[in-house]
Amino acid sequence: METPDKKTGFYDYDTALNHFVTATQLDPNFVEAYKNAGWVCEQMGDLSGATGHYQQAFNINGSKENLFSFTDLLRANGNSAEAVEHLQKYFDANKKEKEVQYALVETKTEAGLYDEANKDVEQILLYAPKDVRAYQLLSRNYHAQKNYKMSLLCAEKANEIAEGDPGILNNMGVTYLEMENEPAAIDSFLSALEKNPEHLEANLNLGFVSLASGNYGLAREKFEAALKKSPDSIDVKVGLAVSLRGL
Repeated sequence: METPDKKTGFYDYDTALNHFVTATQLDPNFVEAYKNAGWVCEQMGDLSGATGHYQQAFNINGSKENLFSFTDLLRANGNSAEAVEHLQKYFDANKKEKEVQYALVETKTEAGLYDEANKDVEQILLYAPKDVRAYQLLSRNYHAQKNYKMSLLCAEKANEIAEGDPGILNNMGVTYLEMENEPAAIDSFLSALEKNPEHLEANLNLGFVSLASGNYGLAREKFEAALKKSPDSIDVKVGLAVSLRGL
């Protein structure tokens, strides 16, 4: 699993997986073997197989780490509704686990359970009225329902509490774009970059907005900044190439 072939540079994941599966057959309670098998399946692109191994690890050792390992993959496979069931069951037994509660709200939004997600956020805000993450989750919930005005109101509240967060400002910019309010979107991206000039998504978004308006110089500047942060990103490289062609 950790040593690539000297000639090809490839890892022999098939053999590694066979060893881990054999280990679980010899000892059905071998948590680490299930986790390793899940990780190898991920590297091989077998998300369904990975989910199964991670779930076995969770069934044996119901830790938060093991819970997230397999529910994250359920969500990645489009099985958010199933992930909600496992997250809800865990949270009902562990009411103080805030990260699980946040994940539960986010997953309910993905599953289209908007009212349930809203009620969960209301419960969080009842005891923590300045919970930035709760307002962010509520903003995403409204965004998923295409209620962009309410999404912005919640994002503005989160940003107010956080005293200017580049991630929140960038997300507000994306929402403004969907509302076809490009000037407000540009202002939000610029505000995000004032807080953090290296913010990848804000540079990328402002770069593409600049391309669309024919401002190739600004686009180049933003894509070059994004390239420093994400040198392997195809989107960044294509955006930079288009801006250079425009110049």
